[in-house]
Amino acid sequence: MTIVLSILIIIVILGILITVHEFGHFFTAKKCGIRVFEFAIGMGPKLWKKKKGETLYSIRAIPIGGFCNMGEDSEADPEDKHAFPNAKRRRRALVLGAGSLMNFVLGFLILLGLNLFYPPVHWAFTEPIIKEAEQSADDPAWSPYLQDGDRIVRLNGHALYNYQHFLLFLTMMKDKPMSLVVERDGQRITFNDMQKTAFEGEERYGFSHSYILKEPTLGLRIANGWHDTVHYTRLVWVTLGELFGGGASVTDMMGPVGMANVVDTTVQDPQTSAGEKTVNLIDLTALITVNLAVMNLLPIPGLDGSRLLFLAIEGVRRKKLNPKYEGYVHAVGMVLLFGLMIFVFFNDIVRWVGGGVGVG
Repeated sequence: MTIVLSILIIIVILGILITVHEFGHFFTAKKCGIRVFEFAIGMGPKLWKKKKGETLYSIRAIPIGGFCNMGEDSEADPEDKHAFPNAKRRRRALVLGAGSLMNFVLGFLILLGLNLFYPPVHWAFTEPIIKEAEQSADDPAWSPYLQDGDRIVRLNGHALYNYQHFLLFLTMMKDKPMSLVVERDGQRITFNDMQKTAFEGEERYGFSHSYILKEPTLGLRIANGWHDTVHYTRLVWVTLGELFGGGASVTDMMGPVGMANVVDTTVQDPQTSAGEKTVNLIDLTALITVNLAVMNLLPIPGLDGSRLLFLAIEGVRRKKLNPKYEGYVHAVGMVLLFGLMIFVFFNDIVRWVGGGVGVG
């Protein structure tokens, strides 16, 4: 029963987030005087439709997805000032970017709400510090300049807003050299190329770490809402870097079924209360909507980012691209994306049934 509930929850979450994304395109297009042929919630056969003005509004049978059809890939009458291809480049760019902007804003509002109205989460109001700067018997000059109590503000270029952020990026370090920025007496000090070395038979960076608690003031809660949004955004970039850098593979990617698995784990956790489970699901929703915002801006054919790239090329050439050929590129991209979605879908099922082991 919980599996069915988890699947329904993730369908509702994705349905809302994609609708918000498409509404961003729709609303901005209307404000910019661009014709919208159809605004659809869901995919597949129409369950309900209504024509109002020049726009057909529809609800479709498959509750994941949706679209805002503005005739982006169609050849338009050059005299039609309301056609998307004839709109000024800055207006087209604004419309294309509005979907991701809506997802990003929604993620921020969700995280801001959690920080403002939910009782203070322990980790959200922590700050990583150097607990003890160690000395190595094998290398006396190991970390002589770190001091106990130094506040850690950056790790390998990543700003750290709480102790959990520090632990995440520290885990990703493996055995690579570390760049650390600490704050001491109001001044920031940078330590570059910190290497692991032997300390009492263990390879370590030369310090132990802990955290201090900060007062959860209203200002800090608002700042945390923004910091959490920024952190979720960079998590997507870090994950993409791992994927293209060889640190992760396509089999590690997660689709709707994988998300339902995460929801199922959250719902069934006996260690958390109903309120905590709800907050965790809301937090997951924020992560997914920020993920959608970033992924849609990637220059991959079929996504908004590729359309923005074509607009940039058009601006450099100062000549419009043929919508027909641009449409071919996006169509091929959509086919490839659909193939990837099918692979991820089946891999999610195998991983769920197999207890965490995917194919490949």
